Formats: sequence, C-alpha cells, structure tokens
Amino acid sequence: RTKVRDSFRQYSSYDDSIIDYGIFLQQNKRYKPMLQAATLREQVEALGKSGYATDPEYADKVMAIAKSKRLEVL
Repeated sequence: RTKVRDSFRQYSSYDDSIIDYGIFLQQNKRYKPMLQAATLREQVEALGKSGYATDPEYADKVMAIAKSKRLEVL
C-alpha cells in the first residue's frame, strides 16, 4: 500500500465531473495509450500501467468487475 495525500475537486453536477474527467485524461500524456487502445481489456491494462492507481492489481480488479457485470470484453 502507498499512502497518497492529494487535493480533490468539487462539482455542481455529475455532468461537470464527467466533462472535467475527460479533459483530464486527454491533457495528460500518461493516458494516451489508454485512449488509443482498441478494446476494453487493452484500455484497462493501459490505465493500470499509467500510474492512475497505486494498486498493482488495479487492472485485474477492474476487468473482474467488467466480467461480473457481463460487459462485452473484446
């Protein structure tokens, strides 16, 4: 485990939060491989490698959730 102290943003709506998250991903070079990935599996693996989360098993956990929800995993 790694403790991280960071600041958080506050939004007046879900829409504002989603729009800002999209901008955040597009403006950070570290997420470019995720945005260029062709499949959900490739996207999740790239996100896991990007440093987005401190959990080394992050990508595996996200994929497990996707599979449990019967999402189409290409």
